[in-house]
Amino acid sequence: MAEYEREDMWQGQWLMADGQRLQGELSFTEGAGAILRVFGSRPTSLSEPVRWAQALHGTTLGGQDLTLLDVALYRSQDHLSGSDETPTSQEWRSQTLILGVHVATEEDLQFSTATFRISGIEEWLTEPWHGPAFSPPPTLGACDVHACVVAALPRLGGGGRTGIGTWST
Repeated sequence: MAEYEREDMWQGQWLMADGQRLQGELSFTEGAGAILRVFGSRPTSLSEPVRWAQALHGTTLGGQDLTLLDVALYRSQDHLSGSDETPTSQEWRSQTLILGVHVATEEDLQFSTATFRISGIEEWLTEPWHGPAFSPPPTLGACDVHACVVAALPRLGGGGRTGIGTWST
């Protein structure tokens, strides 16, 4: 049986690394990460599109802020025209999507409380280990738990909630 993978989608406007505002559609799945497809036009005086951005900021049609961090241009296609503006479509990819706030870096994320939900952690911690022997045996202080973290954050500026999905190591 194939495993179901949830896909979330958002439509809205994005501020690109070159300062252009483009319309786009963002999708996110655990396997592929974030895929942003934008379209619009750019001045023909720009010879090449920017190929990497530390952060791209978007706002959905419903007014929700979105941030993509460490974003790479995956595909770009310019369409020939006789004007000063070149129609363009681009696909950007990132493994980090932040909902509800615009930030420039991960270090800009600050919050006072977080809620962690790790299903099955009690069973995982209490069941005997049936795998290979550890070398050297782990100690409680050296134990790292890799878990999907969902944090409930107060929305900056008051009201609402902000969510973030990330992996802790």
